[in-house]
Amino acid sequence: MGILEFLSNISLLKPLSFQRHPDSFATTRVTLYEKLLEVVGTLIQQPKRPEGRSQEQSLLSTASTVFIAAHFPDEFFRVQNELQRHGIEYQFITRPLDSQWFTDNADRSTNVIYLTLAEFLTETTFGDNPVFRSTLNLIVIDRHPEPFRDAALEQFARDFPATTRMGYFLALEDRVLHPVINETTLTVLKQMGIEDQGLVSSSIISKRINKVLARKQKQRTGEGTPTDSAEDWFELNGDA
Repeated sequence: MGILEFLSNISLLKPLSFQRHPDSFATTRVTLYEKLLEVVGTLIQQPKRPEGRSQEQSLLSTASTVFIAAHFPDEFFRVQNELQRHGIEYQFITRPLDSQWFTDNADRSTNVIYLTLAEFLTETTFGDNPVFRSTLNLIVIDRHPEPFRDAALEQFARDFPATTRMGYFLALEDRVLHPVINETTLTVLKQMGIEDQGLVSSSIISKRINKVLARKQKQRTGEGTPTDSAEDWFELNGDA
């Protein structure tokens, strides 16, 4: 499934539904961010107003809220720099979402991008929050070595009161993928066109990532010490 299908499927979802997109892969972080910003730019474009509908009605039915989440601060600052370099406007989420945030944003009629650390989303407590009129697109730009943290992020997406689409954008050079990417995996990705297209998606490789990370998690005795980057995490906590 490619980028175009990733985008086109968003409009097919039923209200308050959740869909997890297979992980998307690029060979390097440089290529990844190039393609990621193309996706973000498409998500926040406003389509032309259909005939017979007011501008307000059109915006309310098509507005998109985009969360770009990173587990590690180093990646958070990197995507921030990329957004600024490309002149893409965004806002920060600097603490877990509260009821006032949902009240203030539930009826948003314009597209908006939020940049946040994953922990602020997973620490959010949901109550009787208003249903969002806009679609939530949760883009995660790294995987955590401890899979329960990604499971908590997916639970956030499932609980969010809106039609929600969630996808990971990863680079083969990412430290967390080292035990996953072997010659067979590389061959499959090359056959899918990763070198020509720059970005490809694979549910099979997504499942392999989940299996390998879960196995390594079982070999650990407790939670790892938080760090600024995945590289520092493995250096400090070891590789199970």
